Amino acid sequence: MTSSLKASVKVSDLGDQEKNALFAKVSQFFSVLADSSRLGILYTVCKGEKSVSEVVAACELSQANVSRHLTALHDCGILARKKVGTTVFYSIADPATIEICQTICGRILDEMNISGKKKNPRAKRAAHV
Repeated sequence: MTSSLKASVKVSDLGDQEKNALFAKVSQFFSVLADSSRLGILYTVCKGEKSVSEVVAACELSQANVSRHLTALHDCGILARKKVGTTVFYSIADPATIEICQTICGRILDEMNISGKKKNPRAKRAAHV
């Protein structure tokens, strides 16, 4: 997979005002992702285009709640939306966001050690003694 995470301009090349504006946008972007329901919706939609009712069924959330989250994800450019008749479908508009989420989920899974092995807290303490 080709990474779409590389920027053409480096943050270090920006002036203070430009950096502040960038950091405000990045903060806004991550605030949209800082909701477990939205992450569940992204997980569902990253498997392929889904209608609102398919997302509702997969995420076990109310239709109103799902619609609100889908709108937030669409408004910030993470999801694309198309209407066919009366049905609205959502798909991933920004693959880089999915790459970021997968990277973070992998890191946290490693920390949680979900692979079936339980961390031994005593072994960690013993290693530092």
